[in-house]
Amino acid sequence: VCSSDLEAFMDRMIFLISGFMKDKTEFTGTPTQLSALLSANSDDQTAISITAKSLSKRLMQNAADLERVGITFISRRSNGKRLITLRRMSDDSDDETGSVPAPPSVDPDGTASHKIV
Repeated sequence: VCSSDLEAFMDRMIFLISGFMKDKTEFTGTPTQLSALLSANSDDQTAISITAKSLSKRLMQNAADLERVGITFISRRSNGKRLITLRRMSDDSDDETGSVPAPPSVDPDGTASHKIV
């Protein structure tokens, strides 16, 4: 997979998660549950192609990118199950402004407008 393809995929995945979390302060569930919810909440082929294993791996690798859009990510085990917790940062976060960054905007062609480095 070309690195620019992977970057576009990650931009899209972060956008999908940001949209999913827009009206939530927290989500806790298995990677399978999150993958199914992302797929159900999107008409996008990218969401459908995110497997639970791939989702967990990508979230771990890109936790800092999620934080840039105001979402924290925690992965843990409980009773033998792997759980993911996503939390929307509150307005009283530790950053200097106390505000939550806006999610990346998406162009009509489905690509996010920011680039992950």
